[in-house]
Amino acid sequence: MDDLDELLGAMARRIDHPRLSGMETRLIAQIAGSRRDRADLPLGAALATVTAALGIGLMSGQAVAGPSPAAAITLDAGIALAPSTRLAALP
Repeated sequence: MDDLDELLGAMARRIDHPRLSGMETRLIAQIAGSRRDRADLPLGAALATVTAALGIGLMSGQAVAGPSPAAAITLDAGIALAPSTRLAALP
């Protein structure tokens, strides 16, 4: 463990790379620039995008849903050809 502590201490004492100085300032400026770019999106375009996404979602949901639950066949114990019903009739 002492070797790791010494290695980390040596790295901390090492002279910084010239490209690393000012990196935080450049990064914050890039983030601020990307926020400005996103803020320039017109409201009409944003609403059209959301409307299109909702419409596509609704249409695809209807296509995948299949038959309604009322049309499904239910199984109960009174089905005449069920093995349990046929075995129950035996003496």
